[in-house]
Amino acid sequence: MNNTIKARLILLLLVAVAGCTHIGQEKMIMSETLIPCNESELSPIRQGMITSVDYLILQAPEEHVVGIIDKVVVSGDRLFVGDYSSGKVFSFNREGAFLGVIDKKGRGPGEYLSIQSFCVDAHHVYILDQFQKCVLTYERESLLFDKRMDVPFFAWDFASLTSGGFIFAYAPMEGNSVTEPALRYRIFITDQNLKIKEKYFEYGEKETDAVSIRHYLSGNEGKIVYGSFEEDGFCVFDGQDGTPTDRFRFAFANGVSKEDKSQIAKLFDGYHTFLNRVPYMAGDYLLLSLTTGSTGNYFLYDSAKEELSANALTSDGKVFVGIVGSSENSFIGWLQSKTIYDHMVRNMGFQRADPDDEAAIYADEAFLVFYRMN
Repeated sequence: MNNTIKARLILLLLVAVAGCTHIGQEKMIMSETLIPCNESELSPIRQGMITSVDYLILQAPEEHVVGIIDKVVVSGDRLFVGDYSSGKVFSFNREGAFLGVIDKKGRGPGEYLSIQSFCVDAHHVYILDQFQKCVLTYERESLLFDKRMDVPFFAWDFASLTSGGFIFAYAPMEGNSVTEPALRYRIFITDQNLKIKEKYFEYGEKETDAVSIRHYLSGNEGKIVYGSFEEDGFCVFDGQDGTPTDRFRFAFANGVSKEDKSQIAKLFDGYHTFLNRVPYMAGDYLLLSLTTGSTGNYFLYDSAKEELSANALTSDGKVFVGIVGSSENSFIGWLQSKTIYDHMVRNMGFQRADPDDEAAIYADEAFLVFYRMN
């Protein structure tokens, strides 16, 4: 397995953290790699690392407008697009044609109060409703409701395993200690009926972690990545059975100690460097969101060359923006509006869409941007 990495979380608003991770069996089953990094001396992403930037117009009907795109999952011949604010999960084919939508916000059978996260396997779409503490299952093709399963713990994100089970990520809020020892873990591996099989990365009794972020997990090509705020690193899990395989940590020249991470102001006063969201994988590459003080940007880690590069804000048209997923050898981005697209093209040299796609963009159609890697 090449040096595919794993990511870590952080905050944007309300956040909390503390202490160290209690690792027992994890140390025996994972390799751990420390990557020294002087972030002030990073070179821009090399020419040729991104082979193309392609647009995909999402052809949703007027009664089901795609609003804010929180997550994109590519599964087989379909793309599933989550718009959590409007409570919808859309299904499109690979050409962007609309196939259907799960739009079941409510309190009745098959309905959810909100979408905390969603995931997809070969047969079903799953929605995590944290308010009702349940997972709702819908048929992948018809998008019809199948069943509801209660979750025996709180979770902020989840992903499906090819074995039929799930991996869940959890972080207790600041001031809310985890009093039940059996549930004092960051990661839960369950079977298909949500029965806990394994637990990893134990919390201390009063330990918390960042909770104001949307995504704790990402996946591609049979691997799932997890990260937490308390450590600048990533853990890779096997996408079949949820076994942790590798752990990586960045040693930033201007990093933040675990003690300082418990005091939010210190993260910004000294323009410290830390990772601020779970990364995305595409082939040998891992896309990181690295924050220095109040400035954030994407960075690309080449696991084959063990090389970290900065997002190139140049006129070559290949600038990473709004990454919401990955598939095979591509990162998937989303520009929120035609105004942002127009600004990127006119002022930052962003690659222009072809005339038909650009006409759809200016007509306020939602669209995705695929960054295809070499």
